[in-house]
Formats: sequence, C-alpha cells, structure tokens
Amino acid sequence: MEDRATEVAGSVEKVHVKVLPDGRMCRRDAAAYLGMKPKTLSMWALDKTGPASIKVGGRVFYYRDDLDRFIRDLPPIVRTLPPTECELNVIEAAQDWADATEGSKYGPMQPQIKQAEIALMGAMADLAAENDGRWTR
Repeated sequence: MEDRATEVAGSVEKVHVKVLPDGRMCRRDAAAYLGMKPKTLSMWALDKTGPASIKVGGRVFYYRDDLDRFIRDLPPIVRTLPPTECELNVIEAAQDWADATEGSKYGPMQPQIKQAEIALMGAMADLAAENDGRWTR
C-alpha cells in the first residue's frame, strides 16, 4: 500500500490517505481526501449521488480518479441573486460599526459606537424578519 499526502485546496493542511496499488481508497480515506465525513459518502451512495464507488467483499472503495473527476465536475458556487436592500443595510451598518470601534480605547460606551451597534442590530433584525427568521434566503 502507498501512503499519500494530499494538500487540501486553499489550505496548508495535509491529509494522509492510504491508496491501494490499484488506486482504490476505503470510504474513510476517500472522505478524508474529499474533506468530508464518511457518513456523507454513505448517504450519497444511498441517494445514488456523489462519486462512483465499488464493493469488494462487502467493503466500499473509491478510485482516486473517480474522486478527482467528481471534484472537477462540481458546479462552481455562484451567488445568483443580487443582495436585497436589507442585506445591503446590514453590510453598511456593520461597516459603520467597524469604523466607529476602530482604535477605540473606551469600549462600547461611547455614543457613536452604541449608535452604530443599535443600527447594526436593527438591520440584522430586519433581515431576519424578511427571511422568516433566517439569516439567509
């Protein structure tokens, strides 16, 4: 068996997985390779989604090429909806609060900081109300 270290995209963390000579990995190593939990791969297998897998002697294996193909074929994450007015208000209020607290020695008791904090909390409450209590759409 070959022990491979693979760098996770966008991170310096290395993931160590065991790859059999024919390129197979067990579910635990395949999940680590993808940065997921083995349970996620199990659920995907039940739903017939996720990367291709094979069963050998009752054990589930994944080929590294299939895992790489699965990652390559994932659609890019793109926000398709423009921000709502409430979302823009939260962003603006958060920036005002950050500006008010920058370099502050006196903490949240200063009037401009307290005012910015109240405005931010109000904007966040409006956003939650717009989305039935959720912070996102």
